[in-house]
Amino acid sequence: VNHYYRVNLLTFFFNRITRHLLSDQVDPFNRNPLSMDQLIPDVEMKAKIDAWIKEKIENFKRSSDN
Repeated sequence: VNHYYRVNLLTFFFNRITRHLLSDQVDPFNRNPLSMDQLIPDVEMKAKIDAWIKEKIENFKRSSDN
């Protein structure tokens, strides 16, 4: 599941941008019209965050073993 969506050049957490669009269907930064179908899944951002989390968990496990 991808929780990150891109609008223009900015990435938003899915829950935040959908909550915003339920109350106001405009881009929060430039006030242009925006709808759910214009959101682009940011797969690259999700991969970076998942890799960062995995690295932190592995580092924690290594430090716990010592």
